[in-house]
Amino acid sequence: MKNTFKKALPFLALLLCLGLLIGFFATAFSEKLHTARYLLYSEKITAPLRIVMLSDLHGSFYGKNQEELLSAIEDCDPHLVVIAGDLFDEHTKHTAATALLKGITEKFPCYYVTGNHEYAADLKEIKELLDQYGVQPLWGEGVLLSLQGQELFLAGIADENHSLYFQSPPLPDTAGQLSHLEKERQEHGDRFSLL
Repeated sequence: MKNTFKKALPFLALLLCLGLLIGFFATAFSEKLHTARYLLYSEKITAPLRIVMLSDLHGSFYGKNQEELLSAIEDCDPHLVVIAGDLFDEHTKHTAATALLKGITEKFPCYYVTGNHEYAADLKEIKELLDQYGVQPLWGEGVLLSLQGQELFLAGIADENHSLYFQSPPLPDTAGQLSHLEKERQEHGDRFSLL
């Protein structure tokens, strides 16, 4: 009996590792929509602001024509939508991202920073889509916004891996971008800032 168990042990270990590996990939590549709500307080904000941040969608659809995702965004009734990278993916067509942009840009102001996958995808086409739908990219720059009768400074930096890809725009390193944005933020005074 002991001898049989010893012979089966490597096989059982292999099965366990295989099961863990399958579980990891099933979770990592899940296309289930995940949402979270956070409440932040600042003396610099005098009226409530609702900001939706989208991140790491990787060209995925959430319902037919993004209906599930668009419904979740509309339920928040945001004053602003920020897209924090990896909306696009080099392994998928841009149809899911295009459906999302079409659905949100007519209703909400939208700002965008790249993740690493945009550089591996067709960055020229992505820039054209952002322009077509009126989404303002924030690549190492900021903008002063007026929302709910108050001003806030919104800024973005390009993914620090941008220089690894041949399509990358010429941008300073992350520290250089942050230094530039800090100077720009100071020019706008003591307003709430969001990076």
